[in-house]
Amino acid sequence: MSNMFRYCYSLNNIDLSSFDTFQVTNMEGMFSYCTSIEKLNLSSFNTEKVENMSHMFFYCPKLKELDISNFDTKAVKDMSYMFQNSALTEINLNLN
Repeated sequence: MSNMFRYCYSLNNIDLSSFDTFQVTNMEGMFSYCTSIEKLNLSSFNTEKVENMSHMFFYCPKLKELDISNFDTKAVKDMSYMFQNSALTEINLNLN
């Protein structure tokens, strides 16, 4: 899923609730440069095997709401620049 939606400038809404992410290990840059997207709900993502989330939401200047409360980050080795240049005003994290 690395760079899957990168440079999707016109993308402003997407339903990812049916994505099967159980085997995914790399989500680097997945939504980077999605300059029109304002909110994402990724609560259905299974991230227990993901090792790279760097630049995942890099330069999403309209991204204001993000639900990543279901993210399991135990295997993640790189989260560098994950939220850089976003406009996040609300982020739902599960810190348990």
